[in-house]
Amino acid sequence: MNGFYPEAEADLGELAADDSEAISLLRLHGLARTADDLAAGLREGEWLTGARVDGRLVGLIWARLTLCSDPNGPVVLIQQVLVKKSARRHGIGRRLVNSVLDGGRSRGARLATLRMHPQSQRAQHLAFYGSIGFVAGPEDDVLDIAL
Repeated sequence: MNGFYPEAEADLGELAADDSEAISLLRLHGLARTADDLAAGLREGEWLTGARVDGRLVGLIWARLTLCSDPNGPVVLIQQVLVKKSARRHGIGRRLVNSVLDGGRSRGARLATLRMHPQSQRAQHLAFYGSIGFVAGPEDDVLDIAL
């Protein structure tokens, strides 16, 4: 793996909750609690998608379909998006997010939402998710997109 990750080279696919590479990737990025939650298994309505380049996991997205309080139907909650620093800015994160949005549509969802971590790089996240079509939600750290 040479550190260059063109979008076309990333293969997306479902991951199992006990995928050791996914758990290691989360731990490596300081997300031990999230890794522990994942290792405990996916709950009903959850799915995990990974992006691999040359067979190595370089990114993942974890989502859940929930009925929540939206009267229009199920909502996709994007729980975690992670792309290795060396693989960023090559379209991998965008492909992962779009795969979850497509998965949500196919499951009957009308809305996808995510909560930005309070210590995240807010401006970068707003620019990235905004370019996909997310808009500010009902709370300051929530972003939504209609599906």
